[in-house]
Amino acid sequence: MLYHRNAVLPDRDLPASAWNGLTAPSFASVPRVAMSQVSISVTKDRLRTLLYKRRAVLASQSGADAGRCLAERVVAEFGDTLSGMVVSAFLPIRTEIDTRPLIAALAAGGATVVLPTIVGDSPDLLFRTWAPGDSLSKGAFGVEEPLASSPERDPQTLVIPLLAFDRAGYRLGYGGGYYDRAIARLRVLHSIRTIGVAYDAQEVVHVPREAHDERLDAIVTPHRNLELESR
Repeated sequence: MLYHRNAVLPDRDLPASAWNGLTAPSFASVPRVAMSQVSISVTKDRLRTLLYKRRAVLASQSGADAGRCLAERVVAEFGDTLSGMVVSAFLPIRTEIDTRPLIAALAAGGATVVLPTIVGDSPDLLFRTWAPGDSLSKGAFGVEEPLASSPERDPQTLVIPLLAFDRAGYRLGYGGGYYDRAIARLRVLHSIRTIGVAYDAQEVVHVPREAHDERLDAIVTPHRNLELESR
């Protein structure tokens, strides 16, 4: 965690100043790549290099309002169905959109919030309960996680970070496959809802996908609840 038909990264949501200090052509289009030249996995890695930079620009320009607007949109769209549910969220790292207002809103609305945890070398995510104000410990990759003593719960709704998304509901993640494995496991156990959250301009025309990539059920940004293409 080959395509490149029309792999254009849309700039329409960004002001011209967003590209100060960056080479605009790197984001305006991605070169066409033949299937025989490079694997989908390598293509994803090349895109990640570009998209980390793109998201850094968005984060620097968005300010505190992005997280607040995101929380309002998620609650307006799904809030009535989340009370009493177990909802996985994530604490933002680096340039991820700020999910702390959303976590506070979920907890205040009666949801049981869980955060993903990586234990040792395990390839799978665990989900442990956490509420604003609870203690945290430093986990894998420097991510803050609930304490090991926190109860484990399998979520019914997952709020998921990403580097890019498309209208078909696919996301480009960080390459570890943790969320794809978690979603696949949970979908066998019970009905779940997956919600990708991001800045508006993290949308791309087409996310390269592999057989293990799980499709999201919804994508919410600070300004849009995206209507996804039918399956």
